[in-house]
Amino acid sequence: MFRACPYMKIKLLILTFMVTSVCYGQQSFKAYYTKLNSGESWESDFRAGDHADIVVQLSEGKFYFWRASSYLPRWETKTAANYLPQAPFTFSGDGTGLGWDKLCRHSHIRIISANNSEALIHWRYAPAFDDFSSPAIPNWTGWVDEYYTVRSDYTLTRVIYDYDSGTQYTYDYRLNPDGTLTNNSLAKVSFTLSAPSFNSSTILPAGPDMGFGAAYTKLGFTGNWDNDAGSPSDVWNDNWQVGDHPDVVVNFDGTSNKWVFWRGTNFIAHLVSENGAWYSNEFNETWGAPGMCSGGAEPMSDKQNRFAHVKIIENTPARVVVLYRFALIDNCYNLVNREDQPGGWADFSDWYYYIYPDGLAAQKNTLWSGKDHGKYEYQETMIIHSPGSSPYDNLEGENCVTLANLEGENNSYSLPMPPTDEPFGSPPVNANIQLVNFKDTDQDAFTIIEPGDDVFFATYMKEDGYYTWWNHWPVNNVESFGRDAIDSTYASHTSLSHIWIEGENNFFAEAENFATKILLMGLSNFSVDDIAHLGRSWLNAPSISNASGIISHGYDKSERAYKLSSTSNKISFTLDASSGNPGFNPAFVIKNWGSDHPASISVNGEAQKDGTDFRQGVMVDTDGTETLILWLNKKFTSQLEIKILQ
Repeated sequence: MFRACPYMKIKLLILTFMVTSVCYGQQSFKAYYTKLNSGESWESDFRAGDHADIVVQLSEGKFYFWRASSYLPRWETKTAANYLPQAPFTFSGDGTGLGWDKLCRHSHIRIISANNSEALIHWRYAPAFDDFSSPAIPNWTGWVDEYYTVRSDYTLTRVIYDYDSGTQYTYDYRLNPDGTLTNNSLAKVSFTLSAPSFNSSTILPAGPDMGFGAAYTKLGFTGNWDNDAGSPSDVWNDNWQVGDHPDVVVNFDGTSNKWVFWRGTNFIAHLVSENGAWYSNEFNETWGAPGMCSGGAEPMSDKQNRFAHVKIIENTPARVVVLYRFALIDNCYNLVNREDQPGGWADFSDWYYYIYPDGLAAQKNTLWSGKDHGKYEYQETMIIHSPGSSPYDNLEGENCVTLANLEGENNSYSLPMPPTDEPFGSPPVNANIQLVNFKDTDQDAFTIIEPGDDVFFATYMKEDGYYTWWNHWPVNNVESFGRDAIDSTYASHTSLSHIWIEGENNFFAEAENFATKILLMGLSNFSVDDIAHLGRSWLNAPSISNASGIISHGYDKSERAYKLSSTSNKISFTLDASSGNPGFNPAFVIKNWGSDHPASISVNGEAQKDGTDFRQGVMVDTDGTETLILWLNKKFTSQLEIKILQ
């Protein structure tokens, strides 16, 4: 057992009641993300979403990783609960006891893989760090990775990688029905850093092409980079104390387009085109917070990825969900806006990406802050350039940006574009669509936001009206909030614009300590009319009528999906589409599916082919139950009669 610090006293009976969603006697094995709640006061202050913790469920109990212990795992049955012993290190941080990292700022967990008999869980942390801004603790060193293989036969293998000493510890345990753990063996050997699974020298690494789905990987870079801030090694790959799974890549069928979440861009999500153009709608940023050393506070400053990390929440043939979490920090590694915030919290963000087989992604951006939410950036159009390339290699100067509205009315603009808050004179009324024209490809990037008559659009342009160009980020370890590029020696970036709705209360959701904005984005060869059709399908989705066998919770724009609950194994409903409320490859999230059994679907009485007409997958939801995800490959402007059978 352990001696808990005051903020995380745990009442076993309360915790058992709160976290149990499936009876202990059920014969099942599953791993899933959730948010455990024991009723303690610190939990109401904790700034994280619904996927903060991990439960591995066995028939006799639960093996779980949660915030109260900085994610040290615990085995709990109906009779008792015990944490595993801490690894053989000295632990110190902003908390005490097992909660030494009480904000889980450097500590995070991920499900690497799971099936009906085995789950692999990754826990990464820094055993020792100071509370505020010292760049030395943790630096590029001082990290530990732990991997847990939990099996349905109640055996557990724990592998600890101590990067500073190069020592690997391997423990074998048995999870006992009385809540205890038996340690059966220990092995201690030396290890070395693993090589990247994919290396690149002349372009930024995006990984190999595969079918639709997400994968953890390790993307390496051996090209030119700037190390003027003094990284331990001049070889970029050698600076990272990471195992085989730090990065995430999402691939698509029949195209080389990808979503890439890579350490070299601080895991900031990028759409990568088949010819290597990198596009992003960037991040939350703030300025002028007390105690900042320079410039703004943003994830771009987290050169060592102390805070930033990425994890795959959902990975089925029908949908991929990726969570990118980061802290807003300045160039001196100060966490900002801590004053007057409960529990020592600062500004953090959770950005979810709901990615579908058609390449489109609904982006749900949640800023965790108790400050004025209107004083933050929520979107910045940014293009990344590999070493040897510039904005003029990746972006067209003619018709470089197009603004449009949901009626398809549009104006395109070309260089030179004066740097002004109103660079385009009179854009289309209620413009809420932006297209960026990439060079040497018909795949252009588009972004759709919620409409309004007060859209703010501003460009980043030089005084002569041509593209800006900075190389303090990505890849390069440069202590700078902005450094102009004079040539293409290093990787660099171009900021094109901001597009969002100004004013108060223009949030998808907001409370005292968070604010959420949403957008829809993709790479495509769609015409402006096609994108306007897509925008109407997202913002004015067809309603559901004549529902049988389900409870409809409506259309969720933040996920680009209909939310349903099954009450029968025979489901039917009508999508009431029209030209003003069209359908565009709709998705359905059906809770209470009750098993991993696939569905059969008919549309207007015609059977649909799995894998072609629709795609499906079953995921374990945050309550431990099975949820069916369906994606329908169909564009329509009239009613659809849909039947789903289990």
